[in-house]
Amino acid sequence: SVDEKNIQSGRADIMPVEVIKNAGFCFGVSRAVNMAYEAAKQQNHNTYMLGQIIHNPQVVNQLECLGVKIVTNIEDIPENSIVIARAHGITVDEQNLLESKKIKIIDTTCPFVAKTQQIVKEASKAGETVLIGGDKNHPEVRSIKSYGGSKIYTFKNNNELVKLLKNLDLSENPRVSVVWQTTFKIAEFEICKKNIKKLFKNPKVYDTICNATEKRQAQTKELAKKSDVMIILGGKNSSNTNKLFEIAKTYCNNTFFAESTNEIPIELIYKKSNIGIAAGASTPDRMIEEVKGIMSEKTNEATVNNEQELEVKAEAQAQTANTK
Repeated sequence: SVDEKNIQSGRADIMPVEVIKNAGFCFGVSRAVNMAYEAAKQQNHNTYMLGQIIHNPQVVNQLECLGVKIVTNIEDIPENSIVIARAHGITVDEQNLLESKKIKIIDTTCPFVAKTQQIVKEASKAGETVLIGGDKNHPEVRSIKSYGGSKIYTFKNNNELVKLLKNLDLSENPRVSVVWQTTFKIAEFEICKKNIKKLFKNPKVYDTICNATEKRQAQTKELAKKSDVMIILGGKNSSNTNKLFEIAKTYCNNTFFAESTNEIPIELIYKKSNIGIAAGASTPDRMIEEVKGIMSEKTNEATVNNEQELEVKAEAQAQTANTK
């Protein structure tokens, strides 16, 4: 709240709206989006997206407006077309099918995902059992898993890891390699890694979590600790944005997830003094700046209203004193 003493001295003691340093597009997303826009500019009417290039509806809608068609089934893509492969990567089977139809692939796979695909491919070729930390239903994890053989397993968190290891017979093949979805939660990663190293002798634990993910999660945690309200911006189906929401909610009860400015509950945030904003890797900078502007405007409006209320109160007190 605004301190009356500060108002009388002409200063409103309200902190500005603060945005985490690493909010918005990461390197992989920025690269993918630029490649997609470049392809769209060619105005080839046979250009398709296989699924969402990134988990952000605004970007996907813009590409559709530029003539890029979005499909989820390769069978719906005509031969000799152009396909923009999503930043999360596509499966080996999808790639083979596209090539068999003589479809040109614009591969926007994030380099960090591509590196993980290669690790899995080599580990499986060497006969190792491969464990993937991540959401088995996420396109990135499906893509990574497709590069492995029959001895490849996924787990979403430490609880799933413990259950998996109880049922896994590694007596004939104790060699294990572990990789992670690039947006895996850092705190959960540390717990899982500790348990894996306890259970296995010399496991190969590759840290394949994106560096930007680690920074974004740490910054969100610190900002949430000192904020009255946290707004998390990004696509509802974005893995990394959902993890930011979980982290922020742990330290700030008033945490809201918004895919667009229309979803921000202004009436609940109005008059709050410390507002923090975090955004996922697929959230455009323009959206972050727009929300920051709206929140700053509302914060200033609340400050002015508080100042006026205190001035009226002070004036009433002065009049009361003069009548005595």
